[in-house]
Amino acid sequence: MNYFNERIVEVPWLGRNLKLGNSLDIGSCESSYIPLLEKYGEITRVDFRKIEDTKNFVILSDIRKLKPEQIGKFDNVILLSTLEHMGPKGYFNVKFEKNPLGEQRFIFRHCLKFVKDGGSLLFSTMISKKNFDGGWFFVYTYREIEYLKAISNFQNFQVLNEELYTLKETYESCKLEDIPEEPFDNFQNIVRAKSVICINFQKKEFK
Repeated sequence: MNYFNERIVEVPWLGRNLKLGNSLDIGSCESSYIPLLEKYGEITRVDFRKIEDTKNFVILSDIRKLKPEQIGKFDNVILLSTLEHMGPKGYFNVKFEKNPLGEQRFIFRHCLKFVKDGGSLLFSTMISKKNFDGGWFFVYTYREIEYLKAISNFQNFQVLNEELYTLKETYESCKLEDIPEEPFDNFQNIVRAKSVICINFQKKEFK
């Protein structure tokens, strides 16, 4: 069997939830879905790692250092399997501070600022029944997801779409009670998520 990971459900979900218009892809260095985004409008890619891309607008920066007044607002803001890697000290081989969730909640709230009225923040992350701190990533439980929902609601967002998947023979749609306690599957010595959650946070449009 060939290797696959959670992208086989995350990317199709992304395609079903994208709006026509411009997109901001955060943590974009390794994004494999850029050709999909190009079908919907202009793309801005942000990462502090170098991005090889001559077609789209690239910003070499930490998203926390940017403001909507500098780069604008977007119809689609994409945090696909990204937030869980965003610790206060960086990404590569650096242990989190004692409270990674506090920093990630701040980053999530900050990313919401880049969404236009009527636009969406498209989010996915690993999920299990127990938290797990992997040093360069953090596995969420549904309790942490509910905290992100509360943050978004306070910022005038609503959950337009939420989907859960868990790994069996492949990734299949599931209910919350089906999520396993173990966060990972080890396939040929390559780690992949056992379960993933995808959420479309849509900003309310006031007329």
